[in-house]
Amino acid sequence: MAHLVRSNNAAIAVRLLAIGLVALPAGCSTLKEAKLRAPTWFGLEQMKPGVYVGREVTDPQRAQLLASIQQARSQVIEVYGSLVSSPVVYACANRDCYESFNGYGDGRAVADGFLLMPKSFIPEAISHEWSHVELYARVGRSGYRRFPMWFHEGLAVVVSKLPGHSDDKLLEARKLGLPIPQRIRELGQLEVWSKALNEYRNSSTVIQRST
Repeated sequence: MAHLVRSNNAAIAVRLLAIGLVALPAGCSTLKEAKLRAPTWFGLEQMKPGVYVGREVTDPQRAQLLASIQQARSQVIEVYGSLVSSPVVYACANRDCYESFNGYGDGRAVADGFLLMPKSFIPEAISHEWSHVELYARVGRSGYRRFPMWFHEGLAVVVSKLPGHSDDKLLEARKLGLPIPQRIRELGQLEVWSKALNEYRNSSTVIQRST
């Protein structure tokens, strides 16, 4: 029994060392996200080429995810005209799985694709993250960094077609006197964008309660 425990610990140590070595040249900020380089080592299983899901993801959720990926693909092509990227999809069933790969929010772009929670198994959310990946694939790391936050986030919103970001919602926010950035140039940096995003979320909650 002790021999098995030692063997398992050694295997885990080798895996972590390998992932760590991969993370260095890839520039990954944390070892958590680097684990996506070998997802089946850390609780995900391959559902089809380029799609990895947690074992707890149910059959209906898996079907929803695959259908949403196809719809999202069409939405990205509709805006970009064609596809350059081939993102890998990583999907978790719960917050523990999601955060173990450095997930935050309900969906986010990662080095070679995007990481999702069940709330984001919808075309709108997937196409939003795919837009980030597609833009990055087209312009590269240095080019992507030259774009202000409002540009690539705004482009992702256009691709996603989320109703919560419509002109009607903006008009409602103005009528209610909720905080709205006056100049788009104010939203160029991550810190300012994040603050404005939190204000927007609060405004959206107020709008939902008033309707």
